[in-house]
Amino acid sequence: VLTRPKEFEVIATPNLNGDYLSDALAAQVGGIGIAPGGNINYETGHAIFEATHGTAPKYADLDKVNPGSMILSGCMMFRYLGWGEAAAAIEAGIEKSIDQKRVTYDFARMMENPTEVKCSGFAAAIISILSGPALCLPCTMGGHPGRPCNTRHPAKAGSPQTRPPKSKQKKTPP
Repeated sequence: VLTRPKEFEVIATPNLNGDYLSDALAAQVGGIGIAPGGNINYETGHAIFEATHGTAPKYADLDKVNPGSMILSGCMMFRYLGWGEAAAAIEAGIEKSIDQKRVTYDFARMMENPTEVKCSGFAAAIISILSGPALCLPCTMGGHPGRPCNTRHPAKAGSPQTRPPKSKQKKTPP
């Protein structure tokens, strides 16, 4: 499965073997710290989304580990619920934080000149990116190579440009 993944659509294993296999596959896409997980019952529609890794008790209360797996599992849940725009914004925030090399120790050890941050620092970096001006995906990734951006970026929610004119606002009786 590691060398010819396109040959597999479904893999069924006993629990322990599945754990080994999922960890090995997660390593192919950045490690268990970043790989999301989801379980969907296609008969009932019930679903749960969770981090791929276990509880890692030795790291409890250290504010150290990469929160990417949990955050991306949340993005999977948002997509499942039909909130693709929210998921895409969060994913773009994660990508930009990694591009800016503001990362947790697991990624920092694989990069040149990173800014190593704690778990909460990585989340704060993503939040600061999300709370900045709304940008199209290429702009969040550093721009449009060789050309200016022609996208009319929306103003931040609640700014004067996004509120309806006073004449169109609903008036409530006193």
